[in-house]
Amino acid sequence: EKVARHDTDLARQMRRAATSAPSNLAEGNRRKGGDRLHLFSVALGSADELKTQLRITRAWGYAPDRELDPAIEIVDRVCAMTFRLLHPRA
Repeated sequence: EKVARHDTDLARQMRRAATSAPSNLAEGNRRKGGDRLHLFSVALGSADELKTQLRITRAWGYAPDRELDPAIEIVDRVCAMTFRLLHPRA
């Protein structure tokens, strides 16, 4: 909501990325083969996009660090977990 007050387009992009990442993870979890990996890759891209958008939000001063830092940390963890789904350790 704070972002939307300053930049409605950025807020829409953030909502789409925040919806896309878990949606693609859920769908990929039920798939097999290359389709599964493709969906996990899309999820990782969306999560990384959201992390960047949160950093842009900070750079433009749309929300305080105390609100953004926990969100960035969570999205960063989602990125790491999703990366591991794409690149499991042997």
